[in-house]
Amino acid sequence: MTRQVFPTVPVTVEYSITPLGQTLAVKVDALRGWAEEHIGEVVRAQQSFDART
Repeated sequence: MTRQVFPTVPVTVEYSITPLGQTLAVKVDALRGWAEEHIGEVVRAQQSFDART
């Protein structure tokens, strides 16, 4: 991530992703997709676990 500061009042800061960060974003997006696809199963498993005594 890069950070650029602009001398305004109040100070403005702009962030942008670096090429290296973009390679990680691809992996994180795949994890997000998996989570969205399986959220129902995850919630049911959590509820099942929480219901145990």
